[in-house]
Amino acid sequence: MYNKAYEFADKHGVRLIEQPLLGGVQLKMMFSNGYGVSIVSHQYSYGGNVGQYELAVLEGSEEKSHLCYDTDITDDVLGWLDLEEALDIADRVSKLTKDGKEV
Repeated sequence: MYNKAYEFADKHGVRLIEQPLLGGVQLKMMFSNGYGVSIVSHQYSYGGNVGQYELAVLEGSEEKSHLCYDTDITDDVLGWLDLEEALDIADRVSKLTKDGKEV
């Protein structure tokens, strides 16, 4: 179902973690720059009730990460996204500098 997300992860050389969350799904990827994304769709996420996605920027590692609210991309979660929009933002996150700046 998430072929585009798996293709994106392969292209970026990262592991895509797909897991159930609150009756929906979470897709999580961490990039070599220390940032990553959590893309969720469930009844409590922005847009989840209509099949859209919410994206949060993460900071840390695959083993231990936390939400990050201070990058050039956003200072909050981003909701009401289709999967392609979420993956476009994930691509931007993969290119952030170590201090959260867009190149």
